Amino acid sequence: MRPHIIMVGDSISGPGGISAVVKTYRDTGFFSERNIIYLSNYEGAGGMRQIRVMNRAILAFLFLRLKQRASLVHIHSASRGSFWRAAMFGELARITGVPFALHIHSGEFPAFFDGCNRFAKALVRRTFRQARGVICLTPGWKKKLLSQIDPQAAMTSLPNPVAVPNEIPLQNTESKLRLLFLGRLTEKKGLFDLFQAMPRVLARFPDLQLVVAGDGDIEMAREYATQSGIAHAVVFKGWVDGEKKERCLKEAALFVLPSHFEGFPVSILEAMTYGKPVVATCVGGVPEVFVDGIHGHLVPPHDPDALAEALLKLLADPELMARFGIAGYGHARDNFSTHLVMMNLGSYYDSLLSTANRA
Repeated sequence: MRPHIIMVGDSISGPGGISAVVKTYRDTGFFSERNIIYLSNYEGAGGMRQIRVMNRAILAFLFLRLKQRASLVHIHSASRGSFWRAAMFGELARITGVPFALHIHSGEFPAFFDGCNRFAKALVRRTFRQARGVICLTPGWKKKLLSQIDPQAAMTSLPNPVAVPNEIPLQNTESKLRLLFLGRLTEKKGLFDLFQAMPRVLARFPDLQLVVAGDGDIEMAREYATQSGIAHAVVFKGWVDGEKKERCLKEAALFVLPSHFEGFPVSILEAMTYGKPVVATCVGGVPEVFVDGIHGHLVPPHDPDALAEALLKLLADPELMARFGIAGYGHARDNFSTHLVMMNLGSYYDSLLSTANRA
């Protein structure tokens, strides 16, 4: 029987990138295959709620260690508060004598680290160095974090997985063109840049519809859309998952994500598995997810004009959109499928456990 592994991260039922990745792990059967026990250390904002969630997770962790039911701990982390929660469980793992792997998901992590004071930076470096392994989402992020934080950290790169259908799902046959944005409704995701770009796009394609799906401050986003003069063309779906997300992807003509920061956006991969061309910003790990001019277009962040130009170029050329979509599907299937990524993660676990046993 395989050894038990404790995995720690955001609630599987919540929104966000970590939740989506962990849910994919679970749904592929990886939890049962590797005897993974999942502990949620975050279930939404609120001071009292967070105290309850952390206390429950810490007690569960200590109980499992007391029963000797863990040989490895896999801790998921974004930045800021998410990292400090992860660091706390890393320290618990160290104290109780079990190796841990730290999995960094946030594209804002370098900016977060730069904003830390000397003491906080020392704690970040200490956590990285004490980890048996640090998982980065792309080779580029691995190189950046090694140079910025700790060149001695045991880092590896592992992409996020995405479920890839056996063939490109049937596409929307309606005449109405739809753009799809999937992500948190914040300035950092570039949503307001997209709103600024839309008047120019709508001038050429007045019947175009922008579908905005994600959690966050919808009322603020509605107000910004109104101020931009595009409220009539924007549909807010809120946070979507399951069949609702599938419907959004199937009905979209193309996918757009003009983020200011990104680690490894699963939403881009999801769009590619549905045969959708992508327009995104050249930030973080995005250039390592798809190739500009092959699977879609990359534009600079904070540049609504460049964003509008890229959208117009694709919308005016359905054959190019179809070609990008087919190429993107094949790229996602061959490099980021759940089978491939989970196999590599399982091998990584085995290498960490082997190293721990020898130590």
